Amino acid sequence: MRSFYLPVHGAYLRYIDTPGESPAILFLAGMGLPSTATYPRIAAEPEIRERRCIMPDLLGTGYSDAPARFSYTLEQHAATMAGLLDRLQIRGAVVVGHSMGGSVAIALAHTRPDLVSRLVLAEANLDPGGGMASAWIAAQTEEAFVEEGFVAFQKMFWDRFEPGDEVESVPLGMVQVADARALHRSATGLVAGTQPTMREMLVQMTIPRLYVFGDQSLPDPDFNALPGMGVDVAVIAEAGHGLVWDNPADFAAVLRGFLR
Repeated sequence: MRSFYLPVHGAYLRYIDTPGESPAILFLAGMGLPSTATYPRIAAEPEIRERRCIMPDLLGTGYSDAPARFSYTLEQHAATMAGLLDRLQIRGAVVVGHSMGGSVAIALAHTRPDLVSRLVLAEANLDPGGGMASAWIAAQTEEAFVEEGFVAFQKMFWDRFEPGDEVESVPLGMVQVADARALHRSATGLVAGTQPTMREMLVQMTIPRLYVFGDQSLPDPDFNALPGMGVDVAVIAEAGHGLVWDNPADFAAVLRGFLR
């Protein structure tokens, strides 16, 4: 694991950087989840492991710091990722983003097109309003969520699965180490979205773009709408919104095909 110091925020962003071929792949995880725990199984797959893989924990998640002066908007998260790629002297990266991480990936590609050559979006948020979890979090005040809501949020995960369900317990383990205040601000930023919206930015891009669905998330109107906007789509079998840990082998296979 490596560290990248952000002096303006007085904080360290921590990440995994595996040696390999270019273009490098930058992996961004969903809201409150660390890339260092979400993506190593995918990065270890044949052909993927031949690439240089960068797996940073966004500020407020995993091993990265949670600075109080950081706003945790999508744009600010994207700016820290741009800073990391600049530090590593990487241009034209393939950026893979799940859920909120996909929204950050779109903002990164929009603001710094020199850094991104391809986008892979795993059920990324494309419109303001967020999802069920982020909307629930953002509906509370920051202090209320820090004092009581974060515990209730974790209980929501516990209530979703039976003891012994190893797959469904994965996101619970990851979110438990998130910073509560950072999680609230990230959720609020996701609900607010960007201007222009993530969808508008995505449609305006000319780089290759792939949007990946879990089959349990279908039907979804974007499955038919996105190809007409120049965005390829793919489906992962036996997977829901958590497709990157529900079926990492098939996700890696789809990613391999897109890289070819």
